[in-house]
Amino acid sequence: MFVINSNAIVSINKMTIANGFANYYWTMGGGGIENYGILSITDSILFGNTANLGGGIDNEGELTITNSKLLSNIAEDNNGFHPCGGGGIFNAGTLNITNSTLQGNTTECAYVTHANNGGAGIFNLGPFGANVTLTKSRLLNNIAQNTDDGGGILNMAGGTITIDQSELSSNLASNGGGIYNAGGDVITVNSTLSGNSASWGGGIYNLDNLTVINSTLSNNQATTIGGIFNEGNSQIANSIIANSEGGDCYNSSNKFTIRSTLIEDGSCNPTWSGDPQLSLLANNGGPTLTHALLSGSIAIDNGDDAICIAKPVNNRDQRGIPRVSDRLTGSHCDIGAYEYQNRVIRR
Repeated sequence: MFVINSNAIVSINKMTIANGFANYYWTMGGGGIENYGILSITDSILFGNTANLGGGIDNEGELTITNSKLLSNIAEDNNGFHPCGGGGIFNAGTLNITNSTLQGNTTECAYVTHANNGGAGIFNLGPFGANVTLTKSRLLNNIAQNTDDGGGILNMAGGTITIDQSELSSNLASNGGGIYNAGGDVITVNSTLSGNSASWGGGIYNLDNLTVINSTLSNNQATTIGGIFNEGNSQIANSIIANSEGGDCYNSSNKFTIRSTLIEDGSCNPTWSGDPQLSLLANNGGPTLTHALLSGSIAIDNGDDAICIAKPVNNRDQRGIPRVSDRLTGSHCDIGAYEYQNRVIRR
């Protein structure tokens, strides 16, 4: 539908871009938009677009998406000669997403000429500084079909992804239902991964650098390890991994650290084990869904306050609720993405 050239600065506002198609024989990417310039998208919808890379958007420049939706876009490969992925977005540039939803996007990469096809929601590909920041946003029901990896997100070749105050739920892939980090840096803070499914690593499959802080992984499913499957360098702090089908955690690396973390089945030598007493995924305030802590949960007041106050947590939970020294919360911050409110203010 649109090609934004490298010397262009473009704003798209309150627009629907639907049923675009990029023919892979001539251009591989961007069924809806192919961006090489500086592009901002606000209050818009990209629906049902198709391409080899980036069914909705192929971003090779600078892209900011705010209050928008990418729905049912498709990355498909009909000949196997090119890499394939990014049902919603393929990113090789700088991508900032805020208060937005990527839902029902798919990859249909039938051929396996290229390793690590996938990223039904987002495919972030280095090695030229590809950088994604996802804030207060939702990735849900994205499906990486066949042997594709990364139902929500596929990160590889040195890409960097920061996920903050966001929700990845009910995404599906062969490896890494929520996130597959094949190479690069993934940072997840104040976020929830719930109900994601894969053969290996239902929530997260990590092969490189992974940081998980004050996040909750619950109800993720896999044949092998529904929570986190780690073969790289992982740091997990103030987080919950629980209710996983196939096991909560697996680690084969000597670069794996845990701090103030609750893993229900006791795998990966956590600080605490046992039932965290989480409610169902629901709207508990804020722009994304969370698992609320129930009264009596081990996670309440057992977080490391120094971690909660400092960056990147910044003394807030996924909903934006203060964590420490607030009259609604306890004497210490809580483990996970949700801060328990233990008192009711009566007016």
